[in-house]
Amino acid sequence: MSEPRTQLFPNAAQYPSVNDLLNHVELNPDHNLLSQIYRILWNLIVTVRLWPGQLMSEKEISESLRASKPPVREALIRIEEAGLVEVVPKSGTY
Repeated sequence: MSEPRTQLFPNAAQYPSVNDLLNHVELNPDHNLLSQIYRILWNLIVTVRLWPGQLMSEKEISESLRASKPPVREALIRIEEAGLVEVVPKSGTY
């Protein structure tokens, strides 16, 4: 991307944070964590509760869901493969 994200999405501060969107979500330890996390994030994206260009970090997601980073990372990779997010190393997921 050539423009800074703040120029592309100037009202990003008005969007609910990832933590706000996930703080009520409970993962079921008896079911596959990766599948649950993938489905939760996919739904937030396709229902536009997570806005285009909104920063998501593995750390924030894993802390909000009280899950380890590996299933969060894998879910984000799969969502990126579907073309719904862009993972930028050392920066975050948008």
